[in-house]
Amino acid sequence: MNRHKRGIELQKILTKSILKKEYIDNKLSSHKIAEKYNTNHTTVNKYLKKYEFCIRNKSESLIGRKRDILTCQNCGCKESNHHRANKQIALTVHHIDYNKMNCKENNLITVCNRCNIKANANIDYWFAYYKYQIKTIKETI
Repeated sequence: MNRHKRGIELQKILTKSILKKEYIDNKLSSHKIAEKYNTNHTTVNKYLKKYEFCIRNKSESLIGRKRDILTCQNCGCKESNHHRANKQIALTVHHIDYNKMNCKENNLITVCNRCNIKANANIDYWFAYYKYQIKTIKETI
């Protein structure tokens, strides 16, 4: 198959709805999506950008984590003290507005896994709480 035909075929396969399902809902990496649809991750990233998805990467998740001094902004546990069965568990970055495509610094806050699970139970409360936390953090910087 020539490159032009393959490009047209990929346009039909890597649609916005497919990428939302795979990348956002199923949380697959661009590498895993590429493997699944027989292409490369660069092509998948091209389509993610085309459809204006926020591309996840390690430096992006570090933005909030560094600002928050590797500390859960809800319970206060530090990454270095957060262990389960003697294995260190990294803190996670929570999207305050619950929109995983919004990766702006003021929409990211560091929380532990337990607090992140809590935040998915009462969305309105946690949205307001974490917005307040970000405002407080910015005032102290």
